[in-house]
Amino acid sequence: MYDKNSFLPLLAIAIVGTALLFKKKNKKCDKNCKNARNYKSQVNSIVADNSTWKELNALFNANESKLLADVVNVIKAKDQSGYASAILPFQQFATVYGVGIIISTAEGLVAFDSVKGLANTHNNYLLGLISENYNTKASTMSALLSCDGKGNEIIFNPVTNQFVAVIARRSHAGALGVMSISKPPTAFVIGGNGGNGGAGGAGGNAGL
Repeated sequence: MYDKNSFLPLLAIAIVGTALLFKKKNKKCDKNCKNARNYKSQVNSIVADNSTWKELNALFNANESKLLADVVNVIKAKDQSGYASAILPFQQFATVYGVGIIISTAEGLVAFDSVKGLANTHNNYLLGLISENYNTKASTMSALLSCDGKGNEIIFNPVTNQFVAVIARRSHAGALGVMSISKPPTAFVIGGNGGNGGAGGAGGNAGL
């Protein structure tokens, strides 16, 4: 005969066990996220200890909600008029704070690059002419693939002989796109005028 009193302790054990398993999985996810975003520079310094990255991170955290919300407007722009309006806040932010900003789709297509000036048009965005595919960047891939949607790194620009701090964040709307902020706002420009480059060189590769 079924005895509900004997069943309740088993149910309680099952619930507690499930909760502990869930907590363990979340803890593992948190650890994986931390490991994924702690990229090291060529001089082996941890990103989080880099003074430029700290400054950039504080700036981003103070403006995160608005910036990431506006990423969607750039990626979903239907025409040049809508695109021009959507990129304006990012152009102004980059100018005021002296940073570089890249917005790319989940496929890596660059929708906006603050250092490219007049190359930022809706048509160039759709044709992939603003810059090379940005999914080659470690911080961008981390933002797309990690459980917290974050990517950080310190990379070396051989053209300017500078180390550059980069913060990449996945947009709030799922994996629709990624915004990368860099300081200094330098661009790789080797033998080209922007776009995808060609036989003359690497082209105007994106700002970091």
